[in-house]
Amino acid sequence: MKIVTGKAIGIIQARCSSSRLPGKVLLPLAGIPMIHHIYERALSCELLSDVIVATSNEETDKPLVKYCQKNMIPVFMGSLNNVLSRYVQILNNTNAEYFVRITGDCPLIHPNFIDFQINTLRANDADFIRLTPNMSLLDGQGVMSARSLFCIARKSNSDADKEHVGSIYTENNLSMFSIIKVKVLSEYYNIDMSLSVDEISDYDFISCLYEKFYNGGILDLTMIADYLTNEKLLVAERKNRNQSEINQKLGKKKLFEKDISGKKVEWIWV
Repeated sequence: MKIVTGKAIGIIQARCSSSRLPGKVLLPLAGIPMIHHIYERALSCELLSDVIVATSNEETDKPLVKYCQKNMIPVFMGSLNNVLSRYVQILNNTNAEYFVRITGDCPLIHPNFIDFQINTLRANDADFIRLTPNMSLLDGQGVMSARSLFCIARKSNSDADKEHVGSIYTENNLSMFSIIKVKVLSEYYNIDMSLSVDEISDYDFISCLYEKFYNGGILDLTMIADYLTNEKLLVAERKNRNQSEINQKLGKKKLFEKDISGKKVEWIWV
């Protein structure tokens, strides 16, 4: 039975001034801008009451703002570099207790996984989920408690935390938070590759997946995972792609595999 207490919202952080692939959030996938696919996928989550695009008030992001407004997508404009402040302001405005931080470069977020995280955090009055070990296939869709983000905003004045929504402070202070450790029980675990769009080769890859499988509605990530499971050479090639700078700074694999305290639960891919 679903836990229904504690408002949860989706926040999609997006901008047009990406250094490696400018304007990527508006690039088409099967003829539809990437940001619209992400919004529709988030909107299909059963447990999100609202989904908001959080961008900047800079001139460079006006095309994104205009697109959202034209297509009736809720949009919030805030600081370009202090992304953390965008989240804090939205959470203050909505009184949400939980939120999913969706990055605008992940056009294949998994609604079922987002709903699972919300239910799990609500049921355990916890702050966030940790996959142990990390599964790159599910990047860009982490659910957190609003209280944990407010705590980070109060305690960290780091420019890196402002830009990366408290990621560094969180990893260095895991004992401060209530964490649920999740083991994904799935044959898909061995894929272990990112489906985010950081540069043109990533976009070309995701665009090919959309052209191959998209037929309207929500493209099923399970279908993509099944395909990738059988394409071992393709997966091996994709694993060699360059990691983003923030993931290199965090030493993502090692940090996410720390021995952290917290309840353990299992998630069967659905």
